[in-house]
Amino acid sequence: MRAFVLPGIAVLSLGSQAVLAGDQEYKVGNEVLVVSIDGNWEELDASEISPRMVAYEIEGLMRWFFEPHPRQEEKIRDGDLRALANDLRREIESRGSDASEELLKIEGSDVSGYYIKGVDPKAGANDYKFMYIGYVVVGDSFPVEFSVMWMRGGDSAANRALSAVRGMRRGDN
Repeated sequence: MRAFVLPGIAVLSLGSQAVLAGDQEYKVGNEVLVVSIDGNWEELDASEISPRMVAYEIEGLMRWFFEPHPRQEEKIRDGDLRALANDLRREIESRGSDASEELLKIEGSDVSGYYIKGVDPKAGANDYKFMYIGYVVVGDSFPVEFSVMWMRGGDSAANRALSAVRGMRRGDN
């Protein structure tokens, strides 16, 4: 797995797909990832970044990217998730952004993982300045990489995206 969202990616112009609400299903290999969207979210076309990547936007204030990876043969260990999140921190810092020193734990009924909070000190007034970036595992072997980027005034939208990450679950395949 690789880090995919770095400061500056949110400035990409992504085509709009639709406004969605409710459970959305994404097929990855033989697995199905279910994500609950609470309304007023616009799905963006992120296929130029990665064929498996999904992106949403709320009112231009926040963009949320996630990329489900194929299910792993073995259970993904907590230490592996920590290492992946730490790799993201180092990559963010190498690009000039500030990142939280401590990993932040994220858990849901079928999700566990880690993320960091970052700030791009060079972001302008109309740029995505703040970010949550991390990895979760859905079940015990279905990894998902995510990034939430937002502008000033987009805190509520960013926290809605983080709640959607907590609520991810495996669907029927």
